Amino acid sequence: MARAKKTYAFKEVYPGIFTCPLPMPDKKLGPVNVYLFPGPCTTLLDTGNVWGTKPLSQALAGLGFRFDDLDQIVLSHGHFDHYGAAYHITRLASKPIRVAAHREDRRVIETGREVPDAVILEFVTLMGVPYFYRYMLRVTSKVLQRMGSNCPVNQVLEDGDTLSLGHYQGRVISTPGHTRGSISIHLPGENILFSGDHLLEHISPNALVMLDPEQPLPRRLSQEEFFASVHKIEELQPRVVFPGHGLPIHDLAAVGQKYRNSFLRRQKRILGTVAGEELTVFEIVRKIFPRLNRLYLFLDIYLAVSEVYSHLQVLEKEQKIIKRLHRDRLLFRAV
Repeated sequence: MARAKKTYAFKEVYPGIFTCPLPMPDKKLGPVNVYLFPGPCTTLLDTGNVWGTKPLSQALAGLGFRFDDLDQIVLSHGHFDHYGAAYHITRLASKPIRVAAHREDRRVIETGREVPDAVILEFVTLMGVPYFYRYMLRVTSKVLQRMGSNCPVNQVLEDGDTLSLGHYQGRVISTPGHTRGSISIHLPGENILFSGDHLLEHISPNALVMLDPEQPLPRRLSQEEFFASVHKIEELQPRVVFPGHGLPIHDLAAVGQKYRNSFLRRQKRILGTVAGEELTVFEIVRKIFPRLNRLYLFLDIYLAVSEVYSHLQVLEKEQKIIKRLHRDRLLFRAV
């Protein structure tokens, strides 16, 4: 028997605000939530990946909308599952659609690269990632690039900017950590918030290393910035948070505490792993994550390396570890 064709539809999550979960291959992360704000400035918040263009068109049609009805697209951050379909939407529409994103994620949305490939290669080499995995990371990266098309950003957003979203007025909250240009959108009149991937209830977001174009080791501390951003949102005390994946968050305090507990457990685990021996980041990853076997194995290795190094940055700042360069690899051990 033929499998029933999946249909996609928007549902109202707040008066005059609709969401539709679009397909993602990563089952743990789950579908990406895009949000539609119909009104004087009809807005789409995030777009899903390029393969979600047709499901999104179907879902819009269910509400009587087409891409032509969109006035603007707001992108929460520069990951392909959130911006990947933006270019195709703008090309399929018969009128210009404004595309807005934070200044610090503009480059990756427009070019597909936050930093040159050579910087990424030097970084993973310093982390002790073997040649085979470095090669496969490049192959995986090329595959993932096909899930998103580069898109010009014609409205650059900054912290505190105001946006018309359908019948609502929103305020841009800069929440770096997951990416350098991650934003959340706060509707002050309703005290509800749209968090992108900065806040998720079912998993802890990755605080990815923020690589610099000019050097292989990042200056910025992703973990510190991530938790500063969490605190910034907690101070707003939103009634409900609508995330980029998963269900709405109604108990932000519990989610924030879960993140902090997870951070402390990971710090303790890493510190214990480098007690009494020098290890590369890749060796630490192999001890902490012995079974990296999800769909995108080689991407998972990069994410794990990124996470471990971002924790080591904090431990080094706290003078709990020391590092040294041996040949072309960094070695870490507890003080």
